[in-house]
Amino acid sequence: MPFPVHLITEYESRYALLGAMASELADAFREHRCPVNPPRDQARAPGVMLFLNFLRDPDAVRPLLTPASGVAVIQYVVDHPLALDEAQIDAFAAAPNYRLVVCAPDAIHLAAQRFGIEPVLVRHGVPRSALVPAEQLAPGALAERPIDLVVMGSIASEAEIDALERRLPGELRTACRDVARILVDHPGLPFEAAA
Repeated sequence: MPFPVHLITEYESRYALLGAMASELADAFREHRCPVNPPRDQARAPGVMLFLNFLRDPDAVRPLLTPASGVAVIQYVVDHPLALDEAQIDAFAAAPNYRLVVCAPDAIHLAAQRFGIEPVLVRHGVPRSALVPAEQLAPGALAERPIDLVVMGSIASEAEIDALERRLPGELRTACRDVARILVDHPGLPFEAAA
């Protein structure tokens, strides 16, 4: 059943990635006939308020943080969970209609201990427009793979990563390279487990 979705679409982020993700989410909701950011007079409860990472002005959401609002407030953290804005989550966590969604399994149990809430793991992916239709692949190509698609990367260039690595004490560099290799070999492994 369609429901109104209030989605923040403007963000300050490197390469405008958060804005692009918000646009893809908006398209996905529209595909399921949910009105996205309808005018207030056309919005009805129940609905969803969704934002990525953190809000510039958390006070704008506070009136929604009550069941009486009829709105589920969902914070989808697409950065590493260890980069959580503690003050914002502390302010929201007590509300029964607030949910924290994370895209990485890293430190998810620590978030539960720290904030007293169970984050939900929802990995983000790529839009259908970026995928090759399965029927265009060679026969049996998907059957030979244990996982259909894995995309890994960094918004930092190789030179930036090298510069960050040079700032580490020498005795940590090998350990960091080992952790990175383990994560490449086992993409579903949480960071702290690899470490």
